[in-house]
Amino acid sequence: MSIMLERDQWVIVAHWASGVHEGATWLVERPEDGAAAVRRSTRCPVCAKPLAFTVRCVRATRARRSLRWAASLACLAVPVALFGLTAPVVALSLGLGGFLAYGASREMGVSLRGVDLRHAVLPT
Repeated sequence: MSIMLERDQWVIVAHWASGVHEGATWLVERPEDGAAAVRRSTRCPVCAKPLAFTVRCVRATRARRSLRWAASLACLAVPVALFGLTAPVVALSLGLGGFLAYGASREMGVSLRGVDLRHAVLPT
């Protein structure tokens, strides 16, 4: 099930500690449809580290979601069409297609900038 998209949307800024996500809710104010992505920042409620995010408008997020769904379907269909229904091809197609489909279903237009394995943005 995909995540609902709203112009002003609540998300959870989470900190991974000891196997548990701790965090606080944060109101994301998206740019107007058609506007470029904007950068927002906040602090982690647990460790007070500054976190930077890229926030996309609803229309751009829906376009990214649609593109990811199309890529996942292509990953399922193209290798099978080219190489046939052999076990390695089917396994690779299902693995890659499933990974892209999962990303498409979780796309919410708010992405954490940089590599930080302890922090995440989660839907409420």
